[in-house]
Amino acid sequence: MSLPTPHETDFVRYLVSLTAPENRDGRAALAALRRGLGRRPGTAAETYPYVAPRAPQTEGWDSDRYYLVASLFASHPLNWPGGESDTETNFGASLRRAKRDSGGAQAQLIALLNSDRNELPDRMRHSVSLCAAAQPGPVPVDWAQLLSDLRWWSSDRRDVQRRWASSFWRPVETKEEE
Repeated sequence: MSLPTPHETDFVRYLVSLTAPENRDGRAALAALRRGLGRRPGTAAETYPYVAPRAPQTEGWDSDRYYLVASLFASHPLNWPGGESDTETNFGASLRRAKRDSGGAQAQLIALLNSDRNELPDRMRHSVSLCAAAQPGPVPVDWAQLLSDLRWWSSDRRDVQRRWASSFWRPVETKEEE
């Protein structure tokens, strides 16, 4: 598993700070970041003041993934809390908790796992929506881990996709087994 870099963790910490009640500009920032949804990452000018100073100063996917995660976070700003008993906090684990028995969640995950970088933003948006609309309540996303995982999305080994699939489809433990 690839752990988030300090820079990725700091970026997510910044995003989380936008949700703090004492952050007077946070609501406006999150609204601006949501304008990036449904658009190619890094093309919504409203997102630049919040992402450009904090994203890598490179072109391409390394920078685009910061814009993507910022917009997705703004649509569902629920970060995975520390100290979970289940240490799996990748996006597959979030989808597992969102709708494990739903055929829709499985189909969504399969489409996501088959996505290339160009298809990923739209499919991630739909998958994050599943986490936000989960019953009995929204499911958090480990945003720093997601940002880290996206760095390796196009690897020929497909380690990220296999980890997400493993987290989603691992056997369900019963109370007696615990």
